Amino acid sequence: MTQETIDQYIFRFLDGSASREEEQALRNWRGLKEENETYFKHFRQIWQLSRLEHIQKQKPQFDKKKAWEKIKPQEKTIASPGFRIGHYLNRTTAAIAAMLVAGLVIFFQFFYHPSPENIHFVAQSIEELSLPDGSIITLNEGAVIDYPEAFTGEQRAIKFQGEAFFDIAKNPDKRFIIQMKNTRVEVLGTSFNILEKPNEEVEVSVQSGKVAFYAAEIQNEHAEEEDKIIMTQGDAAVYRPAVDKIEPIKIPSLNSTSWKTKIFTFNETPLPIVIADLSKGYKVKFIIDDPALNTCSLSMYNRKAQSLDQVLQTIELSLGISIEKKQDGYHLKGSCE
Repeated sequence: MTQETIDQYIFRFLDGSASREEEQALRNWRGLKEENETYFKHFRQIWQLSRLEHIQKQKPQFDKKKAWEKIKPQEKTIASPGFRIGHYLNRTTAAIAAMLVAGLVIFFQFFYHPSPENIHFVAQSIEELSLPDGSIITLNEGAVIDYPEAFTGEQRAIKFQGEAFFDIAKNPDKRFIIQMKNTRVEVLGTSFNILEKPNEEVEVSVQSGKVAFYAAEIQNEHAEEEDKIIMTQGDAAVYRPAVDKIEPIKIPSLNSTSWKTKIFTFNETPLPIVIADLSKGYKVKFIIDDPALNTCSLSMYNRKAQSLDQVLQTIELSLGISIEKKQDGYHLKGSCE
């Protein structure tokens, strides 16, 4: 792909208008080398700043074709094939960096006109996002969020699908509502994990504070207490679409946020569950070659994040088994009896 094509794909991706083929092409390009990913991340930061500047100035709409003809030469200069943002920023002064931002501001003012009301974001990896109210969301790969550029009115509402850890800024006067297909989560200020599964099950695990978990069709201001699951620190609940019901999880997972922290805790946990958690956390595949291993259990607690190799070494030593990396994944062999 040419650099101009890459830039167009990035613009459309950030706008939420990219096709699946364009998103996949961009994802492949980002994975080719580290500097491509660095370029994308810097571009996204500048895009967010440019968009904010555009909104604050409330520029009128322009004819896109005419605007593109005006801006195209500038865009080529800003993102030429030999351009490297990391190298550029390291060697230039703050004034020149400001000129780069200003150039993109001009581009967005004349050519790029997404809806000023909503931001659409798709996580391509584990990514941290800061919302207008100061809330911090860590999104797992593939998670999708739609949120306003500013929270107005009596509540803070966003749309979400996928998995993410939410650290919500406290505001007793303005509740925070996460809208999903079949359920809602409401908070005033807390931290918790949401996992929306492909089968439309939704799991909520609370790390701190207090949340209300209820069905989408319920208007919460008129809801009875029995319509909601009230959850506090350490609680977990799941929405089961087959019966259209939210139920408490009696024994919550110890690793609901391990995909984010890379800190795993197992307490006499069956080995198949162990490798399922590790597979999700490190995005690798495990194969149990010896069926006897399915009866094994593991106890392990890490106080800090560990690499996959460190965790696998601990498992090998604890259970007396071997774990071998092959082309199709990690193979577990032996017996723990």
